[in-house]
Amino acid sequence: FTTKDTASLQHKAILLLQEILKFHLKDNNADALLDADLIRLNFVNEHAVNEDKSKLYEAALKNIEEKYSSNPAIAQAMYLRAKIYNERGQQFEPLAATENQYEIKRAKELCEAAYKKFPKSEGGINAQNLLKTILLPSLSLQTEKVNIPGQPFRTLVSYKNTKAVYFRIIKTSKEELKKTNSRDYDKTWKDIVALKPIKTWSVALPGLPDYQSHSAEIKIDALPVGMYYILSSPDESFSLQKNIIAKQVTYISNISYLHNNNNDFYVLNRDNGQPLNNAQVQVWLTNYNYTTSQNEDTKAENYATDKNGLFKLKKTKDYRNINFQIKYAGEELFLDDNNYNSYYNGFEQSVEAESITFLFTDRSIYRPGQTVFFKGIVLKKGSKANETAILPSFNTTIQLKDANNQKVSEVKLETNEFGSYNGSFKLPEGSLNGQFSLYDTTTKTAQYFNVEEYKRPKFFVDVQKPKGTYRLLDSIKVTGTAKAYAGNNIDGAKVSYRVVRKVHYPIWWDGGYPLYGRKIMPTGRQGDQQEIANGEAKTDAKGEFKITFKALPDETIDKKSQPTFYYEVSADITDINGEIRSGNTSVAVAYQMLQLEINVPERLSIDSLKTITIKSTNLNDIEKKTTATVTIQQLKTPAKIFRERYWQQPDQFVMSKEEYYGDFPYDVYKEEDKVKNYEVADKVYDKTDSTNEAIPLTTNQLKSGWYKIVAITKDKYGEEVKAEKYVQ
Repeated sequence: FTTKDTASLQHKAILLLQEILKFHLKDNNADALLDADLIRLNFVNEHAVNEDKSKLYEAALKNIEEKYSSNPAIAQAMYLRAKIYNERGQQFEPLAATENQYEIKRAKELCEAAYKKFPKSEGGINAQNLLKTILLPSLSLQTEKVNIPGQPFRTLVSYKNTKAVYFRIIKTSKEELKKTNSRDYDKTWKDIVALKPIKTWSVALPGLPDYQSHSAEIKIDALPVGMYYILSSPDESFSLQKNIIAKQVTYISNISYLHNNNNDFYVLNRDNGQPLNNAQVQVWLTNYNYTTSQNEDTKAENYATDKNGLFKLKKTKDYRNINFQIKYAGEELFLDDNNYNSYYNGFEQSVEAESITFLFTDRSIYRPGQTVFFKGIVLKKGSKANETAILPSFNTTIQLKDANNQKVSEVKLETNEFGSYNGSFKLPEGSLNGQFSLYDTTTKTAQYFNVEEYKRPKFFVDVQKPKGTYRLLDSIKVTGTAKAYAGNNIDGAKVSYRVVRKVHYPIWWDGGYPLYGRKIMPTGRQGDQQEIANGEAKTDAKGEFKITFKALPDETIDKKSQPTFYYEVSADITDINGEIRSGNTSVAVAYQMLQLEINVPERLSIDSLKTITIKSTNLNDIEKKTTATVTIQQLKTPAKIFRERYWQQPDQFVMSKEEYYGDFPYDVYKEEDKVKNYEVADKVYDKTDSTNEAIPLTTNQLKSGWYKIVAITKDKYGEEVKAEKYVQ
């Protein structure tokens, strides 16, 4: 390879690794050679910015396995390749990003092969440890907090590597909850498991050989009024050894209440919404006792509802942490948020509770608009006192928070084999300066730094947005200038630049909900980023500098989803006095050269839909007139109104649609409540017309209901461009 930055530490590391390889090339035993080569390949994979580095890394590992098939050192190559598949498999999201569903299975099979072939080698031991992680089961529950007496209800079971789940229903009370809310984690669960259940049963879970997390809704038979524990476990005995137990508290009650911003509370029948007259409401205050280190509840005022179920909570100057105890017709509702949902994991202690992050920034004070580069090292507690170990393959989210402790941005990261991660944030300009922070959402660790205009700048940087349009794989040239406020050019200054690719998808609207590229986007995908180029340059006599990079697409993204890639170019200029100023710009490139947008409100009256406008622009949002074919289809609206689902849609099912509707007639089974899944009734409009101007609608067939509007055109290269919108 070649590089202009011969002072780069990464460059020097590669040269050292090459020298080590040369030294061991003629060894009779290839162990040292293979060890050094695997370190080299892993180092290059971590620091390379080329698009296909993962494929190249995988191919290189395979080559080592084939060339040295009888050497125990290849078990490490097999383990590293299994890690690639395992990490790829982590991108799987049911019903959304399914292309990597069986990658963890590939990792499992490779780990088994490595351990079977060379069980005592370093790679064999690493493979066995990864295999144990892959095979770990998981289980959790989500249940509506309050359910109606005499009616069955549902719980969402999220699981992994679990073939069946056993349930226990245990009648409990407010007093019992307090007894089992010990600070001793093991004692709490021992006490709960020892309680006598009023009902037990088991459910076989749909099993897929993918070693991924899945979810299914389970029916729970009707219960009488009261408070209950719902316990679930893969083990019928509910053992606390090598087992998982999920717990939820649910309340069975006819009583409900809601309120507005005026301290008006309405007590209603949970089933039919009728007001409950003369319901007795006791207000309880919760305060923390610093002497006993516990929360204490004390009675406050009480109320009785009127014929409309209304009571007015008195206004107070000070904030109060309150709960309501509501009694009506011999029934009571007394909610407690503290014991709602938890789980016991006998396989491992909570990573969040047992780990700590050390965060570092490249400096302690920044100016607005500068880039904060950071690094984190994650450690976990060992089995002995004062013992710690690094935590590799640890996933977390790092947030940038401003001076008001509000989230500005966030990025998802994973620690490498040394337990560290790194990243960067661009600081906002024009906002309040002061103490900012980086926050690790998993380990709850923060690192603070200051953002101030601590020095009057002597020069500024202007990075110009390239003119014209580009296609993917084109070489893009970005120019910039560094100029002093006194008017002279800043020549001979060092330019450090980075090019980061981000991806965005066309937003198509589904009845008020955004759809990204034909489907709800997986979490974190909108805005995925990858550094594709970096380097150094110098300003010339005119203070100008040039940055050239290739517009590489993300080939893992389906072209049909019409992604737009934004290449963000940032440049840090350091003058001869050591002053640093920054500038940036972005370039949009896509498979299609046009963007379409349907300009119609999501909801409107029939008589106001006289015209429709299809807006067409290039990727820089400059209007480009063309022609588009517009179709309007009337959709069949379901005969019933569905109740909102309080958790994500399950991807597995233990009940048939008929069984489900028999017990839950107004609850959603799959996605039948989504407008995008409504059946098409009739096509009421189909015409080709000019974009960027009002198109008169000549149809008189529109009736109340939902419609799907589709606009299709082609850019100058023949690529199809499409926009969709659902309108009521």
